[in-house]
Amino acid sequence: MTIFIIIAVVGLLIYLGTRKRNDQTFIDNKQSPNTSNTSSQANSTRQKFQSKISDLPFPDRIDAIVWHIKAIDKGLASGDLELANLSYAKLIESIRQQNVTENGTFEDHLQTIRKEYDEFRAYYGLEYPQQFLPPSERKKKESTQTSTSQDNTLVFLETLNFEELPKSVIKHIDIVRTISQWNELGLKPKKDQYGRWNDIKRQERYFEFVGASATNPRHKISLETGKRITTKPYFIKALVEQGIPLEDFVDNGEDLKHFIKADDLFVEKQYEEALKEIELAIAIRATSDYKELKKDIQVKLGNEDIVDQQFKKHEFDIDSPIHTGEIFDWFKALLKNKKIDKVVSYIQKTNDTLDKLAKGEVKPKIYGQQSGDWYSYKKEDFNKNLFRIFDFNTMQLEQSDDTTKMLELFIKLYIGKEIKPIESIADIYVQWQLNDKALGLYQLCLDRLAGEEKPRVKARLAKKMDEITNGK
Repeated sequence: MTIFIIIAVVGLLIYLGTRKRNDQTFIDNKQSPNTSNTSSQANSTRQKFQSKISDLPFPDRIDAIVWHIKAIDKGLASGDLELANLSYAKLIESIRQQNVTENGTFEDHLQTIRKEYDEFRAYYGLEYPQQFLPPSERKKKESTQTSTSQDNTLVFLETLNFEELPKSVIKHIDIVRTISQWNELGLKPKKDQYGRWNDIKRQERYFEFVGASATNPRHKISLETGKRITTKPYFIKALVEQGIPLEDFVDNGEDLKHFIKADDLFVEKQYEEALKEIELAIAIRATSDYKELKKDIQVKLGNEDIVDQQFKKHEFDIDSPIHTGEIFDWFKALLKNKKIDKVVSYIQKTNDTLDKLAKGEVKPKIYGQQSGDWYSYKKEDFNKNLFRIFDFNTMQLEQSDDTTKMLELFIKLYIGKEIKPIESIADIYVQWQLNDKALGLYQLCLDRLAGEEKPRVKARLAKKMDEITNGK
């Protein structure tokens, strides 16, 4: 786990150290989790920090670190400096706790990030959020604060993982209430000695209380109606699937109904119907999540133009779609359109780009730069799973010079343990009467099985080789 943490934090430091204050078009990153959005947008014309941190899932509190980074991106892009300021503080606290867990491994990193945050606050003239001040900097609470004002403080219960929530928690997630109301429910939000809200633990999972504001329209509606302030469509869908009615959310428009239906149809591989539903959702509200789902559906339908757009978009960030597995769907879409030459070209470009990223010869454009080891690992991951581009009836491949070139490139690059993809290509060669090539691949399969107890597989391969030899 430590190596993934180091990769994440080092990537973050490189990003922080190289960020420039230039006005420019910001990357349309995916939505971040629920956060307060009470700041004026008047600051949107000021200079901004460019945001491009990698959205990669990591274990332990690194998940929280990535979510806070995305919230910073959203705040900077929209001019919501309050959101960015609060998310910065949360980010530092998450890294601080990870540093404690790792026995001080990230102390230097933590100091560097804190320095960057100081520069950010100085640049925009912002105060450090009171509830996140470290012991050396925190301010003493105002002595005039009364218990009544504390009881009227607004908070909501937040989670970063909406899957399979405990029943004792799901009925409270993302609902704004006063402290006195939470106390009546028996959850009793409390702050620690540094002014931070304590997490609560249920079924070995932690959930966080977050401050809310009566001046935020959505928070105000939640306080008055008990509706949830969940914003991300996939999070809303996860809660709906666990029995929460769509009407229980502040955001409960017709677009969400179409999105949920589209995503269900997508999972059921009914791509034509899914496309109709997501287009209806986009016609009502064109969110980034809706647009991304539409692209995913179009790729499944074999839309070559979308595939080309995706490869172009991730030209220098190709490790990301490899990590998510999206890249293999892109290749399958090209194969569906019989664009064999493009498959060969993109496979070669993918490996070449990963080599250049590992050597530092090119820089990522969307996400934060990772270590050379990370890009080398992603190249290995890509070639190990290259067989996934053939997730269809490979026997329907038509013989051509380009197809033969593609299959030979696959054999050259494939480093996975499964021999079935190699055997399948050998079977194709038999159909094309390329017997020498087929024999070579069957023998390659047997060589890879040397030392393994798989008598049936070995017998099958030997039989195929015998049939070719005797047929000559």
